[in-house]
Amino acid sequence: MPTGRIASINLSHGGVPKLPVEQALVRRIGIDGDSHNEPEPLHGGPLQAVLIYSTEAIARVAADGHGAFPGAYGENLTLEGLELDSFRAGDLLRIGAAGLDLVEGLSGGCALVRLGAGGGSGRAR
Repeated sequence: MPTGRIASINLSHGGVPKLPVEQALVRRIGIDGDSHNEPEPLHGGPLQAVLIYSTEAIARVAADGHGAFPGAYGENLTLEGLELDSFRAGDLLRIGAAGLDLVEGLSGGCALVRLGAGGGSGRAR
């Protein structure tokens, strides 16, 4: 099983960029303290609870000359050491106490996830 680490946890009260925080509570419909400018179903809800992106993907975008940094693209979790393109919808990603089911968008180092079948909530640090 591949392993990685959380490089950054990012939140905003709507819009981008999302800014780094020390820790956050992941719940069924998203991360506490994070908001969206557009209502469901465009953003948020149980099938779009958390957006993840990889530092490796950010590095590729930055190498192309774009301003790229953790949170710039609205991701809640920036992960390091995991190439998200290698995962498939339905895979379980364990982050701290939270089990996150990968839902869609598994391309370009980006994925939408929902809290896994274990339910409840989990803390990301």
